[in-house]
Amino acid sequence: MRRISLLILVGLLGLTQINCGSKSSPSAPVSSEASYSFITDLSLAAGTPLSSNVPLGVAASNGKIYVGYADLSGVGNYYISVFDRAGNFLAYFSPYSAYGDPIFAGGLSVDKFGHLYMADYYNATIHSFNIDAIPATISGEAVTAAFTYNGICSPTDVKTDASGILYVADSCGAIYSLYQHGNNPGFGTSNVNGSVSINGGDLGSGVSFSGPLGIAVNPAGTRIYVSEPQFNVVQVYDGDFNWLSVIGDPSGAPSTATGKFDGPEAVALDNAGNLFVTDSNNSRVQEFSPSGAYLTSIGNTATSVSNGELFFPVFPTLDENNNLFVTEFYSARTFEYGLN
Repeated sequence: MRRISLLILVGLLGLTQINCGSKSSPSAPVSSEASYSFITDLSLAAGTPLSSNVPLGVAASNGKIYVGYADLSGVGNYYISVFDRAGNFLAYFSPYSAYGDPIFAGGLSVDKFGHLYMADYYNATIHSFNIDAIPATISGEAVTAAFTYNGICSPTDVKTDASGILYVADSCGAIYSLYQHGNNPGFGTSNVNGSVSINGGDLGSGVSFSGPLGIAVNPAGTRIYVSEPQFNVVQVYDGDFNWLSVIGDPSGAPSTATGKFDGPEAVALDNAGNLFVTDSNNSRVQEFSPSGAYLTSIGNTATSVSNGELFFPVFPTLDENNNLFVTEFYSARTFEYGLN
């Protein structure tokens, strides 16, 4: 069976590897104090637009869930759907900016100041939309970006800290911080462009990225997590972009073992600082403590997609109540899980 890293999908357009051949089932999750149970499939909500698009980026804030649907045909009909906290479909809109219509956009993020951010891979931009400009009913209208950060090579994910500073994963091989929206908007510092390869290299010597895909940051901006699907690890940095540790197998080898990965696509944090990683080729989401200790697996199946079982999870996010939302590529679904 052939499985595709999102960086290849993002490349339909063209970036990483394809994992081929039969795969053993992921090892069974160990028990932990907390676990997650499937709640609902947002893609089945009444009135949801039907198309050939697939859900990728997902964000949750103030009782709303935002899901970005990427156009794999290249026609350019990317849109973002909005759901309420109960999973009801509310509206959808087409993002627009002077830099062009998004065709293959990735991660989404919401800050506390009322902005929805979108990583637009195809147009090499980060778009900012005012949430109050998003339609409240099923209109499908175009919503123009309030501000666009351009000049990034190929951004795949964007997150914000509590102060509104943006953190961007660029699949060309870097991560960036951007100034707070509305306060000297534009680039901050380009970071983490070291020269040491992760394959057998010294991970503490300024690792050079070969296609970072997902990024997460804690509210204080003191911990930054970057997923590397090519090398099957998540790297951890402090707020000054000093390397701290690696989660997964430092050799870069794919693995079905708990606490290790085969294609970690994206990352998200809950209110307690626990890390959630979409371990895509292993058909699961793995949860880790703030110290990087493995906690549990969610949606572990490797065979089908139903009632929260996963086949190729892509982007995760958590809302204020620590409910987990995961976009699922092959089935074009978005699952919600609740903390037991």
